[in-house]
Amino acid sequence: NYGPSGTVRPWAWVSAANWELPFGRGRAFANSLSRGADAIVGGWALSGIFNFEGGTYFTPYYLTSPQNLNSPIYDRPNLIGYPFKAGTVASNPTCKAPAQVRTVLNWYNQCAYGTPAQYTFGNAGRNSLLGPGYGEVDLSLTKSFAITEKTHLDLKWDVFNALNRVNLATPTGDGAAFVDVGNAGAITGIVDFRRRMQVGAHLTF
Repeated sequence: NYGPSGTVRPWAWVSAANWELPFGRGRAFANSLSRGADAIVGGWALSGIFNFEGGTYFTPYYLTSPQNLNSPIYDRPNLIGYPFKAGTVASNPTCKAPAQVRTVLNWYNQCAYGTPAQYTFGNAGRNSLLGPGYGEVDLSLTKSFAITEKTHLDLKWDVFNALNRVNLATPTGDGAAFVDVGNAGAITGIVDFRRRMQVGAHLTF
C-alpha cells in the first residue's frame, strides 16, 4: 500500500514582492512636486503574492470491485497501460480511448486500466495519479497619505486571483476516482474562487 501522501504536492513555489513606486517627494522621479501634487502622485506601492503548486495525488478505484471481491471494499484496477498517454491501449483495444489527456473531460486515459481477476486485488498503486496543478497571483495597490507627522491614512485595493486563473479540482468522477464509469477522468469542479476585489482604509495615529 506504498505511495505518495494525498496531502502532499510534488512541488510548490511561493514568493512575495513589494515595490514602492519611484514617484513623488524623496523618490527618484518627480521629487520636486508641490505638496498637493505629491498627495496624488506620490506614496503609491504595489505588492503581490505568487503561489504555484503541483497537483495532488489520488487513487484509481474500480466501482464494480465489491462484486468482484464479494466485499464492500472498493478494489483498485489492474494497470495495463500508461494513464497519461492518449490513444488506444494495446492490451485493451476495445476500450474507447480519449484522443487527448490532461483535459477537463479526460484528465487521464481510463483505458489504461483493466478488471482484476475474481477475488484478486488490482495492481494499480495507491495515489498513483496526479491531478491538476494550482496557481494564484494576489496583488495589492496601496496609496499612503501623510496627514501629520504621526498620522497616516492608507487606502488599499486588493485583487485576489488577479489572473482569473481556473484551478481545476481532482477528477474524481462519481465521488471517487472510479475508472469504470462513464465520466471517468472528467473534472467537474474547481478548488478556488474567480477573481475578487476589495477596497479598504487603514488609519495610523
